[in-house]
Amino acid sequence: MGPSFCSRITVCLLLTLAQVIAVTCQEDAKNGGCTENGTTFSDYEIWNPEPCRVCICDSGTVFCEEVVCEEVRGCETSEAPEGECCLRCSEQLSPNMDNTTDSCSDGSSVHANNQIWNPEPCRVCICESGTVVCEDLVCEDVGDCEATEIPEGECCPVCLVATLQPEADADTCTENGKVYANNDVWSPEPCKVCVCDSGTSVCEDVVCEDLGDCQKTVTPDGECCPVCLTADSTLTPSSDPETGADEKKGDGCTVDGELYHHNDIWKPEPCRVCVCDNGVSICDEVQCDTLSNCQKVVTPEGECCPVCDTFASAGRMIGEKNTSGTQNIKADSRRNQG
Repeated sequence: MGPSFCSRITVCLLLTLAQVIAVTCQEDAKNGGCTENGTTFSDYEIWNPEPCRVCICDSGTVFCEEVVCEEVRGCETSEAPEGECCLRCSEQLSPNMDNTTDSCSDGSSVHANNQIWNPEPCRVCICESGTVVCEDLVCEDVGDCEATEIPEGECCPVCLVATLQPEADADTCTENGKVYANNDVWSPEPCKVCVCDSGTSVCEDVVCEDLGDCQKTVTPDGECCPVCLTADSTLTPSSDPETGADEKKGDGCTVDGELYHHNDIWKPEPCRVCVCDNGVSICDEVQCDTLSNCQKVVTPEGECCPVCDTFASAGRMIGEKNTSGTQNIKADSRRNQG
């Protein structure tokens, strides 16, 4: 009858990080030694003939058992290191772990086995038993981000939308950094008018209204369309541009710190128009006509007179002629010394 394995030795297999630690509680052996595949083992010596099998020599008899691995948890990826049976977390591969395999050289540095490094921001390498294995990093999609930035030393871009501008309401419009509420009307340039339509900026060119039989008109600086002067208005350039006379000849006017040349025309406020006449600023009030056949009227930003809210007539008419919104200058001339 063969010797009792349990009566002569107790073997406890503790598996930590997929390595077998054998603790033997042994009695004095009277004789010993085992020979396995040409190799001699002393009594109570433990060895692994293959990664997933462990053996012990007990008084000349070899006893073997299969290795039972612990479950690997909390790992994104796992692998069994070369020469071992049980899986380990890939994150545990570090140069601080006991390892007898060769190190790696990438030409400039020596790396321990299982060491991970980045030779450049978008590339990661690992030393596997003396061999350098590298892969390119794959960046996550930043989606519909309008502006991105790659931080210094990093590989993948990050979205900057949240830091560049606050999130606007769905019905507002943003143009050149300025936010307009729904149905706001503005002029980004003299001959163009825009309206905010449920979050979308809709713009069209201004078509100036027909001033009819008006014989005196002026176009204020920065404006697109001329305005009609009443017959008795004194607001008129001293020289007619059509005669070829020099409009800028004469003394200038200084108003609120601004210098205007002779015959310059400007609007100090939406409902007031001024002209510089040989050093004297002459101003008149704008008088708006009553609009007819309008269900709703709006006054574009920076303008004096309202227009029909059809957008086709915004900004003194867009897209078609409209004679219902003629601007007239009230004959209330005020002469202010420049």
